[in-house]
Amino acid sequence: MRTCIKSIIAAIIVITSSAFANAATTDKNLNTAESTIHEYIDGITLGRTENLEELFTENFKRNTAGKGVVHSHTKAQIINFLKQNKNLKQNCKTQYNVIEQSAQFALAQIEMKYPDFTKVEYVQLCREGNGWKINQVTTTYR
Repeated sequence: MRTCIKSIIAAIIVITSSAFANAATTDKNLNTAESTIHEYIDGITLGRTENLEELFTENFKRNTAGKGVVHSHTKAQIINFLKQNKNLKQNCKTQYNVIEQSAQFALAQIEMKYPDFTKVEYVQLCREGNGWKINQVTTTYR
């Protein structure tokens, strides 16, 4: 009887431990500013749509400058666009540089070099809880 109870308790511990481990691995991609930047780059350039809702703050805003006009988009609009283009790979080479980082804030510059032009994004991140989220992206072209 005691062996049976011990086996049941051990099974419960294993099941709950694996549930917590799975939750930790899902969120681990946003634990640092750089890992959040990598997730963003993968979403934009490779069409990877995992963790999109967690990637951006609720008040996220994207500004794109073009021909004298700045176009702004919300979190919902960007997520919808990325999901519609799931697995669509961009024909570009990407590099990034973290310009500034503190315990609560980071600013990165991402360059996406296409055959005929370069897209430059300035990505502003902030710490929320134990993770990092993107709260603003400003896009320019060269």
